[in-house]
Amino acid sequence: MTMPMIYRISDALEEERGHRLALEESHNDDHAKLKKDLDHALVVSRVLNSEKAKLGVDHARLKEEFEILDKAHKALKGAHASLKESHDQLQVKLTKEKATFPHMVLIDNANATNPCCEHVHLVEENAKLKEQLEKGLVTCIQGEKNLNDLLSNQKEVVGKEGIRFAPKSKKKKKNDKTKQPPPLNQTFVKEGV
Repeated sequence: MTMPMIYRISDALEEERGHRLALEESHNDDHAKLKKDLDHALVVSRVLNSEKAKLGVDHARLKEEFEILDKAHKALKGAHASLKESHDQLQVKLTKEKATFPHMVLIDNANATNPCCEHVHLVEENAKLKEQLEKGLVTCIQGEKNLNDLLSNQKEVVGKEGIRFAPKSKKKKKNDKTKQPPPLNQTFVKEGV
């Protein structure tokens, strides 16, 4: 073989080694990148599996809670149906009662939310006013009795008829006709002041 041929083969061999080194380097870079991607994928897979397990536990808990709520809902639905039926029966009974008492004036509170509670403040006010009225009447009656007793026991210097006092009959003096009572000043005092 000739020298130029050896040089050509040698150059081709060098070129082949360069390609091979470049390919190996590229292969190593790709392999490192793929290994890094694989490691990342494994970490993501573990996280997702952990979340999946947690979701499974949560799903089971929510399913149990749903079953409990579903049972409670069915029970409430039954109670509602029973109450509605009872309400309908009471409405029929009320209609019959209204028909038997046409002379009475009935207030129809069908649209009111709770007819018992609408007038609670009026009932409370009425009770307070009744209590005050009774207390005032007792005080007034007792006060009138005390005033009459006081006026009865006083000396008859002036006439007391101007304040609606009717004296108890006592021995009349003969001079009563000659005496003129002085004019009375009436003063009104408000109770509780």
